[in-house]
Amino acid sequence: MNDVSTIDRNTLHSLLNQVLANHGKSFHAAETDALASLGFSSLDLAELTVRLEDHIGKELSVEAAEIRPLRTVGDVLDLLSTLSK
Repeated sequence: MNDVSTIDRNTLHSLLNQVLANHGKSFHAAETDALASLGFSSLDLAELTVRLEDHIGKELSVEAAEIRPLRTVGDVLDLLSTLSK
């Protein structure tokens, strides 16, 4: 378990790229990349959230209303950064 303070944007981006790579999707995604163009799905977000929870050692709650507006990699990183604090 890591201290929440160790989570930074680069760590979140790395976790996202791991999820994408594990599913054979484009990785090394830029923050401006559209999620649709990467094939990023709600299942990918769920896996990414679980990885983040494992990393910080606490459970996160992601509401549907928070997911709907996600359009880019940066949007996902912003959401997870906020939730992990």
